[in-house]
Amino acid sequence: MINLDEIRKHFRGRIKLGEPMSRYTSFRIGGPADYYLEPAGASDVAVIVPLLRKENIPFIIIGKGSNMLVSDKGIRGAVLNFEHGL
Repeated sequence: MINLDEIRKHFRGRIKLGEPMSRYTSFRIGGPADYYLEPAGASDVAVIVPLLRKENIPFIIIGKGSNMLVSDKGIRGAVLNFEHGL
């Protein structure tokens, strides 16, 4: 389990738990992601990716969510949304 308080000390972007992926897909479907992260810059990515790997938490990277299908069961692991760029 990730220590969110520790991450927030070094991560400037948004962090949400159990965030519905339906908010981020063009088809407006999809259950919750365990962790939803919007990095504010490259330094956020440099902090979070090694941590996810260390904790063996699977992650995916998305952009605008177009043509992406997410199960109603959601995504186990983390979603890094680069829609707004780095």
